Amino acid sequence: MEPDYIKAARECAGKLRELASDVDREGTYPHESMKIVRESGLLAAVAPESMGGHDLGLKGDMWGLYRVIDILASGCSSTAQIITVHYAAMGVVKAIGSDAQMAKFADASTKGETFCFLGSEPSQRFTDTGGRIKYDSTADRVKDGWSVNARKFFATGSVGCKYMMLFTMADGAEDMTGLMTPVVDVDSDGVEVVDSWDGIGQRATTSGSCSFNDVFVPDDMVIGDPGAFLKPGTIGQMFQLAFASHFVGLGQGALDFTIDYLKNKARPPHGFERAIDEPHVAHLIGDMSVKIEAGRALVRRAADALSAVERGDASPGEASCAVYQAKCHASQVSVEMGSQIFRLCGGQSASAKFNADRFWRNARTITLHDNLDRQLTATGRMVLGIADLASTTR
Repeated sequence: MEPDYIKAARECAGKLRELASDVDREGTYPHESMKIVRESGLLAAVAPESMGGHDLGLKGDMWGLYRVIDILASGCSSTAQIITVHYAAMGVVKAIGSDAQMAKFADASTKGETFCFLGSEPSQRFTDTGGRIKYDSTADRVKDGWSVNARKFFATGSVGCKYMMLFTMADGAEDMTGLMTPVVDVDSDGVEVVDSWDGIGQRATTSGSCSFNDVFVPDDMVIGDPGAFLKPGTIGQMFQLAFASHFVGLGQGALDFTIDYLKNKARPPHGFERAIDEPHVAHLIGDMSVKIEAGRALVRRAADALSAVERGDASPGEASCAVYQAKCHASQVSVEMGSQIFRLCGGQSASAKFNADRFWRNARTITLHDNLDRQLTATGRMVLGIADLASTTR
């Protein structure tokens, strides 16, 4: 029997699917789609059951979290990305925050309030393995709290969020041991949200930019001590795997669209009653399904590895390798599925009225989250036994 949260995710995805094409065309924050998710009760899914959630992700049902993301992404990729970012922030609170902080944000989630998680910066640079050395954003000690100054971009969901979790550097920090994760109320003085997102895909994620000018953050809105984010060994990998599950769901959405088109819109060739009766159609649909299910299996394997790290039964490096293998495979598959639509459905499916290209555009855009070749190289070095992949995640 499926858990209630999976049933809720499937019902939610069905409703999101009906809106997904319009959401893409409009390219603005998907208020109606987010309302569907809020009413499903899934915003609080990461919170402990005692606080109104389903205890998904860290310190709970790891695989359950990725099943929900996968299902939601099959319905609407843009909406799912906003939810995934919210889940990531809630996961940080769960991992290194206090019980009082978890209760506060669990209550906010049950009321429909969401997080935006801000890491990326316009001036950011990475190591050759994809890691960050430090951030330009700062948090300076002041009376009863901190003064935050930052400029962030790729601010997914920032237009409709209530809270923003930031990566900043503590006073005088020279490396990532001084990493802090303050939470800012979007209505605080000094916060500016700029809806400048103009990507070819994921168009409704409102992943523009945000600036923070001497924004006061009280002590009780800082999650963990400086450097605490890096210590659990699973938070960064959890975020990476969330993308992998999203890619799998996006590919599933492309497959679902293809099957529906072939059954209900495509004209069969002479000699066949239905388009799906052509032998090559079954062959290519089979190929798509195998690749998607392989991605899903890799995500589950990685989720199990992260749970094993939490239990002390596996090393962070082993889990990181499994996460990167899942993410690299799912990245390539999601883009491929967006192209296969047209190979199977033919020229008429390229009509703008079907908006079928959104699957490829969404996949091509969101899979740029990280440099795939760097992650493949890092994975290969781990498999070869010449590097510890645990140091490459962030």
